Amino acid sequence: IELGEIETALDVHQAVRQSVVVASGSSPDETRLVAYVSFHPGASATGSELRRFLRESLPEYMLPNIFVEIGQLPLTPNGKIDRKALPPPVDEQRHGEDTFVAPRTPAEQAIAAVWQEMLAVDRISMRDNFFELGGHSMLAAQMVARLARSHGYHVRLRSVTFETLEQIAAGAEQP
Repeated sequence: IELGEIETALDVHQAVRQSVVVASGSSPDETRLVAYVSFHPGASATGSELRRFLRESLPEYMLPNIFVEIGQLPLTPNGKIDRKALPPPVDEQRHGEDTFVAPRTPAEQAIAAVWQEMLAVDRISMRDNFFELGGHSMLAAQMVARLARSHGYHVRLRSVTFETLEQIAAGAEQP
């Protein structure tokens, strides 16, 4: 993934003054793309809006998982962006304007538990999307198989790409 390409696409958005994208995670399977965004005065956009905007020009695997609004990007003495000085992303930042909604039904709880384990995410909201949390097609196939094997829920692989946990759980079938 070329992080500069993602930054260039983000910087085209009318509200974005400047952006930097970093890959965060302790292993390749846990890597998440985090976009730090500084907005023009008086302008703003939610993570969902920025993700929709980026979908028009970038493939799904290049979309940031978390968007962090930052007033001013930190600079080194040479005037370059100081990536080491960026604040660590916080789980709540991925929810943006949405509030956290805990899984309620057995299907929702089973799916959330599998996502937490596979994606190394502390909290899963009903409004979360597997790919936006850092999942990818290989993990999605493994997740569908694990749900069927360990919890007895059958989920269409295609639904994982576009639907939230809540929508997937509503369509999950149990024999």
